[in-house]
Amino acid sequence: MIASIKIPTKLSEINLKQYRDYILLDEKDERKYLLQVINIFADGDLEHVEKFSINKLRKPLQKLLSLLNNEQNKFEAIIDVDGIEYGFHPQLNELTVGEMADLEKFIELGLWENMHKILAVLYRRVVSKYSNLYQIEQYNGVERTADLFLAKFPVNYLHGALVFFLTIEREFILHTKIYSKQETTSKPSKQVPKQRGGGITLSKP
Repeated sequence: MIASIKIPTKLSEINLKQYRDYILLDEKDERKYLLQVINIFADGDLEHVEKFSINKLRKPLQKLLSLLNNEQNKFEAIIDVDGIEYGFHPQLNELTVGEMADLEKFIELGLWENMHKILAVLYRRVVSKYSNLYQIEQYNGVERTADLFLAKFPVNYLHGALVFFLTIEREFILHTKIYSKQETTSKPSKQVPKQRGGGITLSKP
């Protein structure tokens, strides 16, 4: 019996969980690394993969790794996941307290470990749209969509969204440091605290 495996040739064939697991891999041991990459992305006779030579595995995997590492930052404001349209938050400068708190929490707990939850904050169901304008549902936490995004969010949508998100992350880090410094140096007071800055300002997608 000839063992065979199928490796993705398009980013649309790769989901977020696969890409996350790939990002978190340890690259120190080449053979172990190649086997882990195959187990993440490939379909087929995976139980026989360890019998393949490294040279036989290296060529198809080089094409896959090239695909993963050279993706363009193409942004899509509205995407389709499992037959439902989700829209990227159209007004990042008006994030609610709940949205900001959850984003900050997910960042602190690990960017890639929680990317599906971060995307569930930023992308939500489209409830109405007209021409290039659209409205997304109100934020009620990530429980309903986080697991769906982990399993079915296509990687070809991911990189463009990350351009926006990484800007948000830098803003959060700066905002958190400034606020922490203010909390440390301020004296206890019964007065109502001043408003915490102006939030996040970004261009609309």
